[in-house]
Amino acid sequence: MALSTVGFGLKPINKLGSNYNSTGVTEYRAYSYGGFGLAHQMPVSINTMDGGIIISPTYSKTHTLGGSFVGVQYDDPNTNKPIFADHVVGGNNGIRRPDNFDFSTAPSMFVYDDPFQMYLMKIDGDLTLSNIKGNYRPNASQDTAGTSVSDDFKRSIVKLDSSTRSAQSYNAFRFVMYSLTEGEVSFASRGVDGSTTLKNNILAENSDVVVAMNRSVYKAGTKASTNA
Repeated sequence: MALSTVGFGLKPINKLGSNYNSTGVTEYRAYSYGGFGLAHQMPVSINTMDGGIIISPTYSKTHTLGGSFVGVQYDDPNTNKPIFADHVVGGNNGIRRPDNFDFSTAPSMFVYDDPFQMYLMKIDGDLTLSNIKGNYRPNASQDTAGTSVSDDFKRSIVKLDSSTRSAQSYNAFRFVMYSLTEGEVSFASRGVDGSTTLKNNILAENSDVVVAMNRSVYKAGTKASTNA
């Protein structure tokens, strides 16, 4: 079966080590920084600003990650009726911080934010298994339709940039293992130069891999600069 070529951002699965094997969502009363749109399963940062919480898209290797965006509940500024959605487009006044910095009526935003959460991501190019435990960046630097988010800005489609491996943990994600689910992984080749060693197998582009966050806002000793 051919692999899907469409990325899906950060898809939460289980957790690292012997932690309780479930995903956890936190509700934040927060605004979007600058009114930026937030897409489902988009990597986001969680920062404080002007006495409240700001949630923003983030892709830079130097930014601390908050987690994966789930959805938002806010009052429609036109109808005053509550809306729950798994995304919100940029410029929506329901999520934009007001000029008076009043966070008491901020919308509820939901994020998978456990620092030990693991996620599935697609890789944007072939990747040798010997690169397991390497550190990588996402393949986008900003919200761009067709690159980091879907054309309708509803879904994150960001992938792991397979060309950015580093031994240093300043890159956003750590490659933990490849997916063990049938249909989510394909091998471009089995071994290099006749070798049959597993580490020389090459994962094909668009395979799913398991990653963990290197720089979590809630993990001691991993904080970097923020983007709010």
